[in-house]
Amino acid sequence: MARPFVTVTVSGEEKLQEGFEKAPKFTHNQLQRAIKAALLTIDKNATDQNFQFKTPRSERTGRLQQSFSQGIDLPQGNSLTGSIGPTVKYAKFVHEGTGPFRIKPKSKKALDWPGADHPVKSVRHPGIEANPFMPRIAKAAEPEIKNKHFKTALQRIANKIAE
Repeated sequence: MARPFVTVTVSGEEKLQEGFEKAPKFTHNQLQRAIKAALLTIDKNATDQNFQFKTPRSERTGRLQQSFSQGIDLPQGNSLTGSIGPTVKYAKFVHEGTGPFRIKPKSKKALDWPGADHPVKSVRHPGIEANPFMPRIAKAAEPEIKNKHFKTALQRIANKIAE
């Protein structure tokens, strides 16, 4: 998977640690469910064509928007982590932008296109302006993630501990 642009991490607070000690498997499962639900919310926002902060979409292919992948990482220490992001190679360039660069032909001696005055050996591209779409998508999903997914998970954990 390409480098993720958004990471969701749950770090252990004292209460969560106590709950985890009382019901470790249940707590782990509830937090993992909340992370999965958070990733699905972000993914829904990233791929929804009508979403206000949507992923940039090429009219031709839409590959960037369609390439989102997500996963839950193995627990490390006291935290569970899930990642989501686009997997196409050029996602980083759309997200972070580029400086100017030169375009040269791969297999021919010159570049030519409809409307060009004549073939050229190379062209100078002015660069791509950064479009940091992942933080916008994550920020828009934050209320649902906090107020629905994690609130529900923590309530279930609290109820289990109180048993």
